[in-house]
Amino acid sequence: MIRNNLWVLIPMTMLLTACDPNKIFGTRVTPPKEQPKPVEYQLFSPTVAIAGGAPAKAVKVASAGEKKYAGCASCHGADGEGGVGPKLQGQSLSYIQGRLTAYKNREKVGRQSVMMWSQASLLSDADINDLSDYISGSF
Repeated sequence: MIRNNLWVLIPMTMLLTACDPNKIFGTRVTPPKEQPKPVEYQLFSPTVAIAGGAPAKAVKVASAGEKKYAGCASCHGADGEGGVGPKLQGQSLSYIQGRLTAYKNREKVGRQSVMMWSQASLLSDADINDLSDYISGSF
């Protein structure tokens, strides 16, 4: 009689205990949930500093001109090789400064002067010097 009723009792018990087999059988049937691991920050590593471990990686600091050139690269190329805009590789410092100053003053220099007027109008004299130094020294 108990065996025949067992098939009725187990599902009924599961319904009453919100279908949690751990409550029905009193044991851990399902694995426990994984606890999130705490994040560890290593702001200072004494083993590297004291024991002379691995040397610190050199961090490349971008110059002001390099940061400003990011907007120029879409037309002039990442390495100044040209594209939509003319090639900047091999141009002198005075040439780049002169062209940027002319564009800033809305002077017509070539076919694409109108495109450069809006770009150069946003540049200060310090920005023009930074860009000219970067372009003439990097390409």
